[in-house]
Amino acid sequence: MGFALIRFLPLSLANAFDKYANVDFRRLPEQFERGTRVNMDIDVIKCLSTSPIGDEDVKARGSGLSELYAQFNTALRQISRR
Repeated sequence: MGFALIRFLPLSLANAFDKYANVDFRRLPEQFERGTRVNMDIDVIKCLSTSPIGDEDVKARGSGLSELYAQFNTALRQISRR
């Protein structure tokens, strides 16, 4: 079973990256203001997770990532003002 996971994991991860290959993410601070970054990161988490991720878990992770990105964006803006 572990071998099958290793075999299919790169394909799923490749599909996740292909899904966003043509997205214009722009500069790093702008990525945190758009939902596309959160969606891509959640897709990557789904690919790397060893157990299924349900809709409620996706919502919670999305909220957590959005909060983290907001804090990181604030820190980047403060640093750039110096």
